[in-house]
Amino acid sequence: MTEWIRAEVHFASLYSYRVPNTSPSFALASPVPSPSAVRLALVDAAIQHSGSVAAGDAVFELVKEAPLLLVPPERVCVVRALVRRLKPPKEKDKPLERPPGIREYCHPKGPLEIYIQLEDETERVAELFRRLRRLGTTDSLAHCSAEMVDAPAEDLACRPLDGVPGHLDNFDRRMIVSLLELPLGATFDDVNPYSATPRGFKYRQQFWVLPLVRTQRGQNWTLYERAPFVSARGSP
Repeated sequence: MTEWIRAEVHFASLYSYRVPNTSPSFALASPVPSPSAVRLALVDAAIQHSGSVAAGDAVFELVKEAPLLLVPPERVCVVRALVRRLKPPKEKDKPLERPPGIREYCHPKGPLEIYIQLEDETERVAELFRRLRRLGTTDSLAHCSAEMVDAPAEDLACRPLDGVPGHLDNFDRRMIVSLLELPLGATFDDVNPYSATPRGFKYRQQFWVLPLVRTQRGQNWTLYERAPFVSARGSP
């Protein structure tokens, strides 16, 4: 019998999950992490808690292809900030370089919700969610809770571009971001950070449509509010 786990991620302050393959000097942020980042965060939590790489391997097999839904916070303000980045010097015995760059940060109202469906060991995975302390960069500190729930409503969940009904309201002023997912047939050796062999691993990159509609915009900020997707006939 399968069960759904619902995890709530409460960020301590602003958070920043850099859109994959964007430049560190102009880092765009996504209000939700990549599905692969969630799966691997659970694997990392298992390894860190147990001190055993084998525990991470077992959790990877549980979550690598499990159905997973991401529901963004009720409201998100995305802010662009000018920052100084520390870089190694081009010459030896020189101080660290501090070139300027742009980084986006998300200011959420309400938690990020994550749903994952498993056939067994749901309580074990729920406990790993509760041990998560960040998603994304080290400045994205968070607290996470988890519980078992019935099947979630999917009209507020992020969707791959090819899975969105072709209704105009599903694209007008909505955020579209590029996120990563594990490829089919991925193994733990492909992602094991403690492996002695080179991985050469390629994630699946997909465009996702977020249930966030742009409502206001300023010079260096944009406000989004959550709105459900609608069917091709026009109803949620």
